[in-house]
Amino acid sequence: MIRERLENEPTRKTRMIRVKLMKDLFEKFEPYELVEAGFHQYLYEAIKNEQMISARVELSKVLGGSVVAKLIKQKKYRKDLTDYVDTLRQSKNFRDRQSYLTIAQRAFEVDQEIYKKHFAKAIGNEMCEEKVTVVKLMIAKLAS
Repeated sequence: MIRERLENEPTRKTRMIRVKLMKDLFEKFEPYELVEAGFHQYLYEAIKNEQMISARVELSKVLGGSVVAKLIKQKKYRKDLTDYVDTLRQSKNFRDRQSYLTIAQRAFEVDQEIYKKHFAKAIGNEMCEEKVTVVKLMIAKLAS
């Protein structure tokens, strides 16, 4: 039933319901169970394709805090998670880079070691020459 709700075509009204459903799902259940069942793919898709910026930010926080921070330490999940966040970081779309920084910020709040190992070096090496002001501001906030 949950998959059916998530797979329906999003309309203006159902977008926020979808976001709330995914947020509640990842807060109530263990992330490894949801990743095993493939529910993280819905997060990936929504972060990449969602039109509402507030929804992207909310889902990026869920991904960073509930999934990445808790599961990236385990080899079983590391490749899939790092591949996805790397595509966000290297994207030409500044909203994707903004989502990457939101994921990094949330991971930092949950576990600073995860942030240091998986985000800090990439941000320092690749994102310091950022041209978009919004992304520059997010990097500055994250660094302070």
